[in-house]
Amino acid sequence: MKKNIKNFSIFLLSLFVFFLAPSIAVADDAQINGNGEGTNNNISITINRSTESNQSNNSDVNNQAGVDQNSGGNSTENNLGDTTITTGDNSADVNFENENINTSSVSADCCEEPDSYKIGGNGEDSINSIQSNVTNSKNINVNNNADIKNKVNINSNTGGNNASNNLGNVNINTGDINIQTLFKNKLINNSYVKVSSSDPGVSILIANNLSGSTNSVNVNFFTLLNVDIANSVDLKNQTFIKANTGENEAESNLGGVNINTGDINTNVDVGNESINGSVVEVDDCDPEEPEQPENPPTTPPGNGGNGGDNGGSNNGNGSSGSGNSGQVLGTSTGEVLPATGPGLLFYFTIANILMFLFGAYLRLRSGRSPAPSPAL
Repeated sequence: MKKNIKNFSIFLLSLFVFFLAPSIAVADDAQINGNGEGTNNNISITINRSTESNQSNNSDVNNQAGVDQNSGGNSTENNLGDTTITTGDNSADVNFENENINTSSVSADCCEEPDSYKIGGNGEDSINSIQSNVTNSKNINVNNNADIKNKVNINSNTGGNNASNNLGNVNINTGDINIQTLFKNKLINNSYVKVSSSDPGVSILIANNLSGSTNSVNVNFFTLLNVDIANSVDLKNQTFIKANTGENEAESNLGGVNINTGDINTNVDVGNESINGSVVEVDDCDPEEPEQPENPPTTPPGNGGNGGDNGGSNNGNGSSGSGNSGQVLGTSTGEVLPATGPGLLFYFTIANILMFLFGAYLRLRSGRSPAPSPAL
């Protein structure tokens, strides 16, 4: 019977310990809150944030214009009267405009809210620790290649006129030649990258833990930022112009000869602007400081009446761990996620049920005992 009672007692003790074991909830905001005395609570977090952006632009632009104009090459011969040759004007206007070719824009400057860690309201001689490793990596690659060829070939002629063997007067008037070409290359291979280089930061709160508790928060930040921009442009602007108002001939004429050649006006304008222009803007995450949360209760569950004597006690051995931006702030974000088991009332209910079952077991066991021997 003693053996059975011992086994049943072990079963009850195991069941009771099962209900007392704390549960740890891990979210964006890690918290160890309200655990009883002598407990050992630990949270380990590994976060890898990665941003990858690859842009590749290739452009092959080939602009060609061929202009052939001729109002000359006129001939007059063997005329008895006066002879007049008048050629018309030639005008050529060619414009090439290449704009916004291979324009890239990358924005990865979003700064998240700071991670929040809190250890508060834990009992005497408890050991509470949070270990967090956060890696933020951003790789941005931009590759722009542009091959642009602008070519204009203009042949304009009002001359090359011939007047020969005329008996009268000879007049040759050639027209003007006006040529306008414009090459405008703007915003070729332009890249704009805006990215944040630092971590969003960390909010750490260690408060209202009872005396003798050991509390630590160790946060490690690793930030990797790589921006690679490669721009390549092969740009050729070519203009070939042949303009002629001369090469006029007047031979063997008996009368007077008058040759007036026209004007030649050419204007070649080449404008290259913002070629292979890259801008990289790096911002540091500087989020606003969150609001101060309410302090957790100084009496953790399971301490009973001792909590009233220890209210407002020491904060324990709080320490913030290593990291690029670890700092102790009286703050926490998100909703409270207690890392603890059920409440005190639940424990008493379970204990009463177990005591009732144990008493029933002993009563049934005593009912099976053999009757006492009759007196002699």
